[in-house]
Amino acid sequence: MKSLGDNEEEQKKFQELTLHGKSKDYYKLKLKGIIVHSGTADVGHYYTILKKDNGWVKFDDSRVTTFSQMLFEEECFGGAWVAD
Repeated sequence: MKSLGDNEEEQKKFQELTLHGKSKDYYKLKLKGIIVHSGTADVGHYYTILKKDNGWVKFDDSRVTTFSQMLFEEECFGGAWVAD
């Protein structure tokens, strides 16, 4: 007897059904902004980077500047991680 999920196509169909009838694309989010903290738990500074039109803008107190997407890993202290 054949069990559910014997091949890759069946597994994919099953996974999609277990997402409450929605495809994986339904649950993908589009990043709109980031709040960054630099410093320690006791003292530090916050600033934000927001998506605007086709680019990014950094708001750091009274300084508002364009921000390159290539700087996220360096600027946001987190390293590289890409979702599936």
